[in-house]
Amino acid sequence: MTALQKSYDKQPLAEVLLDEQDWDAVIKVADKHAQDYRVVATVANALIAHRPEWVIKASIKQAESLIAPTKSNLYPHAADWLRRAKAAHAQLGRTDEWQKYLTQLKEQYRRRPALMAQLEKL
Repeated sequence: MTALQKSYDKQPLAEVLLDEQDWDAVIKVADKHAQDYRVVATVANALIAHRPEWVIKASIKQAESLIAPTKSNLYPHAADWLRRAKAAHAQLGRTDEWQKYLTQLKEQYRRRPALMAQLEKL
């Protein structure tokens, strides 16, 4: 485990912690290495049923960071993150909260047709 913790690539560490169901430790790894979207995506996908609150926060943060630069090639990736947030909201039974957030996004970015096309698919 020490070798995995010292490794530059945190993906194997995240996978081991997920396998061990050490949710708190894997969340710390994902939060510390939030710039590595692979690690965060792996953790978020696995924790929808176990830590949906964290998945919502992490997924929305990733999505908004992809939407902000106004680069349409990033919008499909943002939509993938938003799908995770939607699933986590559903896990918590908070679909109304999800709809409100999605409506706000659509209003805020209504002048970005490529983004609107992605948001309509959600």
